[in-house]
Amino acid sequence: MPGYVVSPLTVAQVASDELGNQQFQASVVMRNVQPVDGVIQLIYPTKAPVSDLYWLTTTRTPGIQIGANSAKRINITTSYELRQIQIDPGLSLERAPFRIRADSALGDQRQTTALRPLLENSDGLRVQNSKSLSMT
Repeated sequence: MPGYVVSPLTVAQVASDELGNQQFQASVVMRNVQPVDGVIQLIYPTKAPVSDLYWLTTTRTPGIQIGANSAKRINITTSYELRQIQIDPGLSLERAPFRIRADSALGDQRQTTALRPLLENSDGLRVQNSKSLSMT
């Protein structure tokens, strides 16, 4: 079964959309440390939540395949600063969905950067200060 190591969530302000509305991008690196492919989904609030504890409506990504012994950087673009996401690890060593939060204060992460695609290959080096989720 796949087993994951996840980086902290990072948030950056990205270029405004074509109508001039602010956009933010939350990124996380997921590394599968097992010799078996896995599929995860990310879940996050559809609108800026009133509270970190309660999300009125959520958005779920399609399944994202993380190959055996590989890593993917996942970027979610929203109109608000996404401070946490829930990861559904599917059939894996973890099994139960879990949440990760952005470590830094909002002001520490504000920067305007170019918009990145939803999925990028990663060498996994950014999975420092990460949380190991494998139950071996």
